[in-house]
Amino acid sequence: MGKREELNSFLTEEYKNSVAHIRHHEILRSRHLAFFFTILLASIGFFINQLKGFDMANMTHELFSTSLALVLVLSLFASLMLIIIKKQGFAMALHESTIHWIREYSLSRFNLSYDTISGKYSSGNPIRSSRVFSIQRVFEAILIGSSVLLDLVFLLIYLNAIEEPYFNFNINFPLILFFAFIVVFQIYLFFKDLYYSKSPYRQPAEKVEPTDEAGRVKTTE
Repeated sequence: MGKREELNSFLTEEYKNSVAHIRHHEILRSRHLAFFFTILLASIGFFINQLKGFDMANMTHELFSTSLALVLVLSLFASLMLIIIKKQGFAMALHESTIHWIREYSLSRFNLSYDTISGKYSSGNPIRSSRVFSIQRVFEAILIGSSVLLDLVFLLIYLNAIEEPYFNFNINFPLILFFAFIVVFQIYLFFKDLYYSKSPYRQPAEKVEPTDEAGRVKTTE
């Protein structure tokens, strides 16, 4: 087997591996999001079930603080799930960059460019050009929205209960500190864009020079 055949075999295997890894991460990403919503909806159902027929006169300091703590735990859980989703998006982007390079290299041998060919199809197509239609961005937005909503629920319940007899500032003060920590952590996480923005796939691809059978760069007249 010559060097050209060995290279073609290697690139074919790399292409197959990248496609398989992308599909694997897509499945994991969907499962993680489904797991998050299972926990979230189960918690909401539990709270609703407990509130049915509950007399607020029986509310105690401990019960109130425990309820607030559970809301904060759910908010933190959403943020941790966001990190996982971002990491999977970054991994998929790395494999997408590998596939993109292999396509560009293969077509360059025929003096063609994959960017040029795909650009003819994607130009003017909002589904391919807009971030709104990015599954990764949609999943991240869902988790960010869930985190913000849970933070607002905590803040609303806390502020409305200040004048209530079951409210105890000394008991609830650590919850405020925990809430402040979560908010700072979420702001950093939302705007830092830890993984996805570092993907080489989002950077301009290097130009691949066409080569002949001997591996020499072709020159154009």
